[in-house]
Amino acid sequence: MNILVVCNEMPTAKMIVDTCRNSLGKKHNVEAVIVEDMLSMKNMKYEMAIIDLDLTSANGFTIANDIQCIGSDVCLLLCSRKEELVFEAFQFNVFYFIRKSRLEYDLRNAMNKYLGEKNGNEMLILKIHDRIVHLNHRDIICCVVEGNYIRVVTASEVCRIRMTMRDLESRLDSVNFQKSERGTLINLEHITEIEQNRVILDNGEWVHVDKKHYANICAKRLKHDTKKRP
Repeated sequence: MNILVVCNEMPTAKMIVDTCRNSLGKKHNVEAVIVEDMLSMKNMKYEMAIIDLDLTSANGFTIANDIQCIGSDVCLLLCSRKEELVFEAFQFNVFYFIRKSRLEYDLRNAMNKYLGEKNGNEMLILKIHDRIVHLNHRDIICCVVEGNYIRVVTASEVCRIRMTMRDLESRLDSVNFQKSERGTLINLEHITEIEQNRVILDNGEWVHVDKKHYANICAKRLKHDTKKRP
């Protein structure tokens, strides 16, 4: 994996590079560039970009936007000493916000989280009022539209987020999640029983199933159960 680090503070850049290498191993290439060399990044292929928002000669958010335009699948991490920028940062669908006051700690957590998702433990990152919530895809039981909000249900909590169902679907694993009716998305892993016009979930809830979605749910659930058998 190639990682691009954009930072004009050499002590910070060195710590980021060293922490990434120690967390990911020597087989991964971590390269730091100064802002003046940013034109060269257009010819680079990288999987992750770590951008310092405290640049003195450029706007870190502008660079983040440029990077996403060049490669929309780049995993983007932003760091700053101004922790209040975390909410603006997540407008860029950032993977992780790194606090410079806890630089090494946050960066190690980010690398561990990234490796976890690479191994199949994908996370949904949500902004709810004044907090950032990380939900493992596997823990989400169902998502139901309620007015201008979506109710996201897990075994341990219920979150209400202001987002369209289309946007939420694009951020969830299409293999395990399936619509049961307009405005309702269910996780196949949490189905305990399928009836003619509804499914019962393992938290005791049941949701209605439209005829046009019934066949898809049955087929995907059967395929899911087959994969789980030894």
